[in-house]
Amino acid sequence: MESRKNSVAAVAVKIRAFSNAKVLHGYALMYLLLFLNMLDALTTHIGLQLGATEANPIMSNLIGEIGELPTYVIKLLIVLIAAIVIIKMGKNQALGFLCLGMTAVVTSNLVIFTQSFIG
Repeated sequence: MESRKNSVAAVAVKIRAFSNAKVLHGYALMYLLLFLNMLDALTTHIGLQLGATEANPIMSNLIGEIGELPTYVIKLLIVLIAAIVIIKMGKNQALGFLCLGMTAVVTSNLVIFTQSFIG
């Protein structure tokens, strides 16, 4: 009976460690997502300064109404809150997909810049 208690305790420790690692993984993805959103804001700002237009109609309207900086701050706060909720729900894979999507957005911005400078 004593060995069974020890094995159950060992399994509980492993589950707790896995859970902690999963949460840490989620927070790492959250920081990556925030970083990618900051890169998006930076590349969007540069693009707007060069004469480009914001492709997202919601962001475009907000920038027109309240300015760039408040719009980017609101966006980052929404991303932060959403990421925390996703982590608490244990859906880290969703954060991974969001990071992939934001990587595509930033890459697209950089491609547009490169084309405007070359061609």
